[in-house]
Amino acid sequence: MLIGMTKIVSDVWRGKGFFTQTPEMRWYGGTIPIFFHFVLAAFLYTWGNFHAREAIFASPDSAC
Repeated sequence: MLIGMTKIVSDVWRGKGFFTQTPEMRWYGGTIPIFFHFVLAAFLYTWGNFHAREAIFASPDSAC
């Protein structure tokens, strides 16, 4: 993971390389649109928030 991150930073720093090329229509094209990640993040945040609240308000007697 660190090697990949170093490659990305190196390409951006030099201004050339694989990771400095931007595809056309980046927001709506490609295999997984960025918009999908926003929807996924909102779902995970809501789901986690629900379970966090449930854990806070659960009584100790209701534990398995």
